[in-house]
Amino acid sequence: MLQSLNILSLPDELISVILENTDYSTLIACRGVRSCHRLKDIVDSSSALTYTIELGATGMCDGTPNGVGPAERLKRLRNSLTFWKNSVWSQPDHFPYSEQKDLAAVSGNLMVFLSTISVANGVTLVLLRFPSELRGIPEQQWYLHLEVTSLECISADDSQDLLIFSSLPNIHVWSLSTGGIHPLTNTPSFIHPSGIPRHGIFSMRIYDDLLACSTHESKPHILVLNWKTGEQMTKIPCFQDIAYFSFLDRTKIVFPHRIYDPKPVMLLRVVTLPDTPDDSPLRSYDFVLDIPTLGFHHREYLCVNTLPSDPSDSFPGLFHADPRNRLLTLEVVTVNPPRFIFQALHVTQATLLSYIATHPSDADTVSVPWEAWGQRNTRIVNLPDASRDRYSYHMPVITCGMHALIESFVFRDHKKLHIMDYHPGRIARILATHDAHLACTEGTVTGEGARHSDVTVVQRPNTGTSSDTDIRYVPKDIPLPDGLQSEVIRYILGEDVVVLLEFKSSWDNENSYKIARIFYHPI
Repeated sequence: MLQSLNILSLPDELISVILENTDYSTLIACRGVRSCHRLKDIVDSSSALTYTIELGATGMCDGTPNGVGPAERLKRLRNSLTFWKNSVWSQPDHFPYSEQKDLAAVSGNLMVFLSTISVANGVTLVLLRFPSELRGIPEQQWYLHLEVTSLECISADDSQDLLIFSSLPNIHVWSLSTGGIHPLTNTPSFIHPSGIPRHGIFSMRIYDDLLACSTHESKPHILVLNWKTGEQMTKIPCFQDIAYFSFLDRTKIVFPHRIYDPKPVMLLRVVTLPDTPDDSPLRSYDFVLDIPTLGFHHREYLCVNTLPSDPSDSFPGLFHADPRNRLLTLEVVTVNPPRFIFQALHVTQATLLSYIATHPSDADTVSVPWEAWGQRNTRIVNLPDASRDRYSYHMPVITCGMHALIESFVFRDHKKLHIMDYHPGRIARILATHDAHLACTEGTVTGEGARHSDVTVVQRPNTGTSSDTDIRYVPKDIPLPDGLQSEVIRYILGEDVVVLLEFKSSWDNENSYKIARIFYHPI
């Protein structure tokens, strides 16, 4: 087809310019044309085209134009894959440790801290954006003052410069950077459609122009609004008060669900949202979960993926993770007296979306058995040292993009932090590098996280089951910082950073904790 368009009759420079307006798949196809080495040479000799290929191969998107050319961006992108290995823990400058703060919201590398000290004329937020050397993001800290006397819930989206918070009965839409009214909203402060819900708002999620709130009137439900207009889109009924849910994309929301038949059957329910605000029946897909240790008494928690949702040019950094590539982490606690069994199920959002796209149905509810979607597409991880009060005060913030942290509360005798990167492109890149190395050297590599010549090799554990049971991942083992003084530690996963919060007891209340130190490390 390229020859029929006479593109090869053009000079190399012009062909390169034309190809700069194509995508990753097209460039890969051009490099693969066996009968034309010229196209491959043109692609390989261009920093801009090679950069586009590297972005697609590693699950990244180009970021804000700021004068940094493609050659430098390509160099930084390639370095980002192994930069974490040679990095050290750092601490932010001038964080106000003397004030008692609590983590209120996370969006990528941006974290929002709330003062736990009540103020008569409002509430103060401390916003801390952790730096990313390779993506060109400096450390930044600033304050916002909310002129409210009570605060129900906060959510943020750094890619849209968006802060939404509820002080019932009002929901406020602000700019993160200025603390003023967000420029894209028609209703900077609108009344919750239900007035003051019976139990307030448990949690909020943002995706593009949509805001979803879990709340409770006569029955628990998830209320979906357009934050730009304040218009109610739909209301999703839930079987219990549910604080843990997530957008899969702009048209689908997923949350844990349970039915009894007669024993409890745990599901991931995906509900399709209407295109326009109306009373059309909601359609859902129920993805049945098969976890061997699941007993009658259990509780499930869907961890929030904190990667911002908007792939526009306002996304921070020279490049950033593709917001379409996300991992779901469902933590399950099973009570088997006297034991508490903690497990985490990892599955890519693409697995659920792909099944729905290839199995359209007009039924109100489609039941999807585990065998049809879960096998070969998930991984179940045991959390051996989790505490039974793990979910009492904070939901673990352990998933961002395609990265997952096995546990968010650990004790100081643990020497390493284990992070799992599930992105298939990055896994393929590492495996290809490893295979090429083995082709010219002798030796074997064993074990799930075995290393050979600084290449992390991904291999499935020897569980005695099929080798196709679990999805693969790249492990990143990061030693903990030296000199930790507290056993109360919390980890938060950002886009390309892991943050450690070290707590200490308050001087006036030994059962109350405040942040003593903050550390961060690239991932």
